[in-house]
Amino acid sequence: GADVRVVYSFADAIEVARRNPRREVVFFSVGFETTAAPTAALILSLVEGGDSLPPNLSLLTAHRLTPPVMRFLVEEMGVDIDGVIAPGHVCTVMGPEHFKEFPERYGIPTVVAGFEPLDLLLGLLMCLRQIREGRAELENEYTRSAKPGGRREARRALLEAFDVVSGWWRGIGVVPDSICVLKGELKGLDARERFGVSFEPEPDEIPEGCICHLIVTGRALPTDCPHFGKGCTPHRPKGPCMVSSEGTCLAWFRYGPQGWGRLRLSG
Repeated sequence: GADVRVVYSFADAIEVARRNPRREVVFFSVGFETTAAPTAALILSLVEGGDSLPPNLSLLTAHRLTPPVMRFLVEEMGVDIDGVIAPGHVCTVMGPEHFKEFPERYGIPTVVAGFEPLDLLLGLLMCLRQIREGRAELENEYTRSAKPGGRREARRALLEAFDVVSGWWRGIGVVPDSICVLKGELKGLDARERFGVSFEPEPDEIPEGCICHLIVTGRALPTDCPHFGKGCTPHRPKGPCMVSSEGTCLAWFRYGPQGWGRLRLSG
């Protein structure tokens, strides 16, 4: 019976709240640095400009930061990473140096790449060259968009709107200093604070036999899962890795070895 609407951005949620002043509207604000920054910037621009947000609007934030979980995989989970293709959209906002600790501290070759096929291929080539030559450096393939320093106003908005705290990641556990929560005077916009609710992680919510937690942390391949391509397909997904359009299992099913055969068979 809930009224759930898909919107493009926080700006759309503001309009929904203004058109429905008698109803409480909660914006589920998800994503990494790339989506957290514009949400933070819009909140601050309205507050600093003296234009108040609709009083019936609140945010349920679920923003995560990328380097802390990568650091956690290396330090705490012992995942052996040969090289990193750093996400170009995150580096567009934060700057390529957002990932500099991985070559400097851990000796892992790191290349910032875009998402077009040629970007990824060139990024892989640059990373493989580093590995072959025994180098560990931060290189930027995505120079047309990811500039040193990133988007300074976006970074400022992140720092002013959010505190960074430790929190739960599905399939991984509690990752230190990895989650964004509204800070200071903005806490009044937090749906958790407004409605007095809390959310506890449910470690056992993964279907029996599903190994998504091992797949997303690089400790298993999708084909190691007994459900993959059998009881778990894009049409009948069992775990989150097959549900998401960006999920590892879905990508492997569609584009991995013999992927098209499985796709035709399941269709």
